[in-house]
Amino acid sequence: MRDSGQDGEAAHLIPGAASGYKPAGIAGYEKAPYLDWSNKTGNGSLYSTVDDLYSFDRALNTDAILKSSTRQKYFIEGQGNRYGCYIRKRLGHRVISGKGRSPGFAAELDRFPDDDVTIILLSNSYATVSQDPIAEALAAIVFGQEPPPPAMHAVTIPQSTLAACAGMYQYGPEYFVPNAKFSLTAEPGYLLLELGDLQTPLVPLSADDFLERNFFGHVVMSRGGEGNVTALTTRYGEKEFTARRLEAK
Repeated sequence: MRDSGQDGEAAHLIPGAASGYKPAGIAGYEKAPYLDWSNKTGNGSLYSTVDDLYSFDRALNTDAILKSSTRQKYFIEGQGNRYGCYIRKRLGHRVISGKGRSPGFAAELDRFPDDDVTIILLSNSYATVSQDPIAEALAAIVFGQEPPPPAMHAVTIPQSTLAACAGMYQYGPEYFVPNAKFSLTAEPGYLLLELGDLQTPLVPLSADDFLERNFFGHVVMSRGGEGNVTALTTRYGEKEFTARRLEAK
């Protein structure tokens, strides 16, 4: 792995290194905020190439890194993150997925050990769209299945409809950040969600359904008897989180 290493020194130049970006607006991008990667040693500070990661993947199929008995013991299907990987079924095939995301970058390596198939995605965008939908679509093509249709079809809705969604909201204790509060602001043509340091555009798919660009989730508005937005539900895969709208003080 000749083009892999750890970015642990801000003054060190890495030949060929890409600049990182984050989603902005409905379809645009802007430079990701600066991050001193030495603060994330081993957890985001590593860099590599597709060729190097493929060499690493090939080595995992031999005893060069892990013994056969170790691979058989740990590379089994299970719940959640197991030893840095997610081991589950995708499209009816066992897959071992390693994923990484840091400001400006996203990466995924999917190993289908029973099929000797590997899919590697490297992106200089923070958006998860560069990972899950593309990885699944590529796997579907490899296995002769129909890839899922694109999930993003932005529509134009009245600015007054966006303004009616603006305000402060709060998730419950089951959210990733328990009881987190966030704001929605009506920008021209879309909503901007701000939760702490995170800013993510919500692209309208309909008057009540929005695509969250950073993590590729769906945000659905709930309305009361008079048509006012009272809550919203955010869906990431099979997980759903409801946030209630807070009364203005």
